[in-house]
Amino acid sequence: MTACNFEDLAALKKEFFRISRNLKCPPDFFPSLNKNLVYVPMNDLTVVSATENCYCVGTSDLTSCAGIAIYDPDTKVGGVAHISFNPEIEGYITPVRGFQFSRFSDYADRLISTAGKNGGNKYLFYAFNIGNGCRTQSQNSLLTEIVKTTVDQWQEKEKIIGFEYRDERAFLLNTKTGDILPNL
Repeated sequence: MTACNFEDLAALKKEFFRISRNLKCPPDFFPSLNKNLVYVPMNDLTVVSATENCYCVGTSDLTSCAGIAIYDPDTKVGGVAHISFNPEIEGYITPVRGFQFSRFSDYADRLISTAGKNGGNKYLFYAFNIGNGCRTQSQNSLLTEIVKTTVDQWQEKEKIIGFEYRDERAFLLNTKTGDILPNL
């Protein structure tokens, strides 16, 4: 048996994410994912509905990243975003509002817009790994303020009907039931 070092694992994981971006459902060889799940890699977002073959959407590895899940209980449309704040990570997009943690707002805007194009209207909004991420306490506090401001703006537009902070660093959303499951 050959030992596998961390560089090999990181390369394998990166290759899987590269391949999975182009797949609607994950390949069967990835044991922690099931055939009904769309996996959202870092710096990406995906919207699905309960009527699709892949009606679950999720992400993992939110160590220093943040996650968003939205769900419209009437239309059963939901989405997930995985937001990295590290500009050295592949797929990083410079924030529209000009500073690092404003990426949360940018992704929330894109996720709600994309869900709206897929039939969504009013959403339960979940923010993951906000106050306890592997960031400094002042960074976590700043991110928490940005999340609150973002949610307040969307609530004023009557697009968010419920809001919850969640601590999970890996989760999936089942759009048939609206359940958030804490692990992939």
